[in-house]
Amino acid sequence: MKKNNQLLANPPIELVEYGDKKKIELTDPEAKIFEDKNFSKYLTLTYERNNECFVRAKNCAGILALGEHIIKISPKIPNANYYGMLKYALQLGKVLKDPIPIKKDSDFWQYLVWFFLKSLEFLFKRNLYSNYVEIEENLNLVRGKIDFTQHLLHNFNRPDKIYCRFTEFTMNVLENQLIKTTLHKLIYGFQLVPFPVDIKKPLRRFYDELGFVDLILTNPKLSFNSIIYTRLNNHYKEILQICELILREQSSELAKRDSKSGFELIVDTDELFENFINGMLNQRNRKEKLGLKIIYQKGVHWDELEKKKPHIPDFRIKKGQNEIILDTKYYEEKETKEE
Repeated sequence: MKKNNQLLANPPIELVEYGDKKKIELTDPEAKIFEDKNFSKYLTLTYERNNECFVRAKNCAGILALGEHIIKISPKIPNANYYGMLKYALQLGKVLKDPIPIKKDSDFWQYLVWFFLKSLEFLFKRNLYSNYVEIEENLNLVRGKIDFTQHLLHNFNRPDKIYCRFTEFTMNVLENQLIKTTLHKLIYGFQLVPFPVDIKKPLRRFYDELGFVDLILTNPKLSFNSIIYTRLNNHYKEILQICELILREQSSELAKRDSKSGFELIVDTDELFENFINGMLNQRNRKEKLGLKIIYQKGVHWDELEKKKPHIPDFRIKKGQNEIILDTKYYEEKETKEE
């Protein structure tokens, strides 16, 4: 509790994406967190006269917690429909039939957390996915097959133990582990950040309901590529997209409960806007049966002599022999004065 009071004693530093810089007095532990967590991806630190430190946000929106400070970063376009942008970018459909309790003054990161909670509600109504998992365990009795190589390594002079491999039908599968790991990050990360009770309670409830599921303690973001979707787990696609966005900047080791290590819930707004355009284009293409081939962020060689230097346009849209290039820019619209 003392740690949280210390954090709350410093008012949050409110930044705007690529907005004005603000003064911050970093402690030595905070400077180390900043370096260890590679927060320079999101923030620019500059030192000016009298060794005063100033911080400025890059192309991101969300929240960061250092040892003594909370930094909130708002998008540079305040009136944009980020609800719709996230919905299209993450291709969320079924889980958002009911409105989410977001207000005009809600922090940007709350959109993402509410999408996650809505997806969890939808998932638990459909029941959790189970599958056969291969397990290795040192047992007192033979179960499945004996792994003689591991048995010799682990049970030298242990005649009471047998190292076995067997399969078990369980809910402790990778998909559920990634969800619980996401819950863990949010629950214990938000101990450093004041957040609404209507978010805190469901996060804890879902975490408790997944008590039988293991956490992925190292590099959880690497596990998403291992998932193969079938008709049995296809309903996990939407929530795992949100989990991947939340965990994508997760450090190699999850923070312990009482750790002062930095917490981040950050979205790259340039990438979000591109994914939003991609989602809109593909949805309209499907609904109106336009027959377009939409190629997103893929290198192309315009000149046969320069094959070593491909160009990577944001979008190439093809139909038959026709092709157009679409370059997206996440800029605030400026009003022009008539002369």
